Amino acid sequence: METQTKQKEDVKGIGGWLLLVAVGLILALPYKLNAILIGLEAIKGYTLNSILLKYIIYGELVFNIGLLLFNVYLLYLFFAKKKVFVKSWLFLLQITLYFAIVLDVLLLFVDEVDTGTAFVNSASAVLAFVIWSAYAKKSYRVHNTFVN
Repeated sequence: METQTKQKEDVKGIGGWLLLVAVGLILALPYKLNAILIGLEAIKGYTLNSILLKYIIYGELVFNIGLLLFNVYLLYLFFAKKKVFVKSWLFLLQITLYFAIVLDVLLLFVDEVDTGTAFVNSASAVLAFVIWSAYAKKSYRVHNTFVN
C-alpha cells in the first residue's frame, strides 16, 4: 500500500499525457492567429448579405482574439506549473465547447453557409472536453505537477 502511494507521489512534472497538452497549447497559437487573419479577410474582403453572418464573423473574430490572449496566459501558467492552470485550462475547454455549440446553431439560420457538416466543431469540442477534463481531474501527474 505504501509503495502505491509513493508511486503516485513520484508521478510529477511535464511528461506523459501532459506533453500532449503542452503541444496543443503551443500549436493553438498559430492556429488562432490564422483564424484571426481569416476573420479579418472575411470582414474586409466580402460583401455579406446576411446580417446574422456579419455578426457571427465579428463575434468569432473577437472570440479568437480573446482565445489567443488567454492561450498565451495558459502557456505561462503551464510552464510555471501554477496551481490555477488546471481550472483555467478547464475553463478554456468549457468556453470553447459553449461557443462551438452556439456558433453551429446560429449557422443553421444562415442561408449563405453550407451546413452539410453541421456540428462537427461541436462534436470535436465535446470530445476534447470529456477526455481532457477527465484527465485533469483524475491524473496524479496533473495533481502533483501544478502546485505553485
